[in-house]
Order: sequence, then structure tokens, then C-alpha cells
Amino acid sequence: GIILMDPIEDSIYHTIKKMVPHIVGIDTLRDDIDDVGYDHLWNGYLATMHLINKGHTHIGFIGGSGDGDTLEHSKRYQGYLLAMQVGNLVVRKDWVLDCKWNEDECIEICDTFSKNPDLPTAVFAASDLLAMAAMKSFYLNKIAVPEQIAVIGMSDIEMSQYTNPPLTTFHVPKVEIGQAAARLLLSRIHGYQ
Repeated sequence: GIILMDPIEDSIYHTIKKMVPHIVGIDTLRDDIDDVGYDHLWNGYLATMHLINKGHTHIGFIGGSGDGDTLEHSKRYQGYLLAMQVGNLVVRKDWVLDCKWNEDECIEICDTFSKNPDLPTAVFAASDLLAMAAMKSFYLNKIAVPEQIAVIGMSDIEMSQYTNPPLTTFHVPKVEIGQAAARLLLSRIHGYQ
């Protein structure tokens, strides 16, 4: 058996599927195998609501779209939109940055974004890596975090503990997801349907 943790090309996936009888995915979004994950929409909603509950009313979004998808297909972006709607807040298109999950591209986009004289007071970055890339750009462009712009990330990766200032991040239960995937794989190997 094998646990797949990232989306992979179809040709590689089908080769693995022919060779390995039991496959469990973690956020692979494949319909033909067991897939363990978490509710990205709900977590995007909760992260944005955290900013709203802190009193922010001008909130931007930094995220990515999947291969061939638009940002509107991103569940974390949909969670952001839902929270903004619940909070009766305006979503400004110029405060929505699609970095395509690429940290280098995020820095470039945030460099341009930083020149905007009308910045939001907070941004929800859909991953900790994008949040850290945005914070680097803001620092280089002399925009103080969190005094001028607050940043919240998503995932609570270990590296996020070492940012300065500390990154606020929304925790994703990675250990529990891994344990659930391992239990599911073992049950499939032992013949449980």
C-alpha cells in the first residue's frame, strides 16, 4: 500500500495504481481511491472570521488556483468569500491576489500590491508559505506587519514559528489526518471494505 500526499500527473498516478493494490490519498481529490483531508472551505471561513473578530473590515486574500482552475474554484477562497458575506464586508478585486501557490510569484505580486496607496488592514493568505512570502514583501516595502497590515496563514507548518513578527496561522490537524490515512490504508490491506 501507499499514501499519496500530493496531486500527481495522471500518467504517474495510473502507473502507481496498476502496481500498488491499496492507495489512500491525502487531499488528492481523486474519486477512485480513499481520500483523507479536511474542510478547506470551513478553515478559510474560520481564518477570515478570526480577522473580522479582531475588528478588521478591510480584508484581502492571497492564494492560488489549482492546475487549470481559476481562483474561484479554491475552497479556501470560497471560505474567505463566505466570511466576508457573513460579516457584510466588501470584497475588493484589487485586494484578491492569485499567486498560483508559488512563493516567488507571491513576492512579486505583493511587491506590486504594496505600491497601492489604499491597502487592506489585513490579509488571509491561504497557506503559511504564501503568508511568509507576503510578509517578506511587506517588510522589503516598509509595510509594518501587523501594525499596517495583519497577516494570517493556514496550516501551522513548523517553519511558521520562526517568522518575525510571529505569523498567526490557522491550525490544520496534520498529525490526525496522517493517522487517519494510515489506519484506513491498514484496514484496506487487511481486507476491510
